[in-house]
Amino acid sequence: MNIVGTGRSGSTLTDRLLGGVKGALSLGEFVFLWDRGVVGNQLCGCGVEFHECPCWSEVGKSAFGGWESADVSRMVWVAKQPRMQLAPFLLGYEPRRSMQKELRDFAANLGLLYRAVQQVSGAHVLIDSSKCLWWALMLRSVSALDVSYLQLVRDSRDVAFSWTKEVVRPEISDGTTLMPTFSVVRTSRDWVFDNFAFELLRRRHRGLLVRYEDMVADPKAEFQRVMKSIDFGPGSSDAVPETLNVSHTVAGNPMRFSSGGPAIVAKQSGPSLRPRDRAIVSALTLPLLIRYGYLKRSPAHDDY
Repeated sequence: MNIVGTGRSGSTLTDRLLGGVKGALSLGEFVFLWDRGVVGNQLCGCGVEFHECPCWSEVGKSAFGGWESADVSRMVWVAKQPRMQLAPFLLGYEPRRSMQKELRDFAANLGLLYRAVQQVSGAHVLIDSSKCLWWALMLRSVSALDVSYLQLVRDSRDVAFSWTKEVVRPEISDGTTLMPTFSVVRTSRDWVFDNFAFELLRRRHRGLLVRYEDMVADPKAEFQRVMKSIDFGPGSSDAVPETLNVSHTVAGNPMRFSSGGPAIVAKQSGPSLRPRDRAIVSALTLPLLIRYGYLKRSPAHDDY
């Protein structure tokens, strides 16, 4: 299952909750596996460096005979190409000749990688919370995958506020590195574009729309909806995990390192956007706020 949507929409929490279901495995933002994991050797969700993690070491051996044998430079190069250069291939058209082989090799290696993860973990369903449109489209070109999409939506005012906060990236151990921050105008633009694009993707392919606020307010009901939309394998249950287990996520919000505590904690309302910024975001995102039922809702606290 590929979780799609805008950053800071609660995808890490949703990923880990679904990954707690028997037969499922949380991958985190798998799009960053190559540059942050294989090359950057940043911390896995289990708390150790990527190349020291027994899980990912075994995956590398199963897929390529070891990460040192993988075509890392090509995988990183393709992942960093301008999205418009990838668009023709992703939409079913032939890209320029110089990119055809790279893209097909990229898709073939992804197939090997996902298959290795399933073999090592024994998971029936892999939860990938990459959220990127180009990645979601790329997954369609991997013949070995049966991809379903979960479009995760969160109130644009809360998303915009979250992107104004400075958050430390704990996966980078050599010094203090902050996650990027963005203006409310840029966040509004991205929120509208992403959700519109993922609406089209979800309508053309197997997918489900989930509001983050509903997931937190009534996890049981939302879990039942998700479990009805995709087969998690024999013995799976729609019961919401009570605690978060240790994960092997390769990227995501810092809460991916949390384990042992309650899966969902009720919190009181906290800071939100200044009135002027709230008005700007509301105006720029109004059509989709109405569509997703947020127009009459008071802004919730930011929880990370």
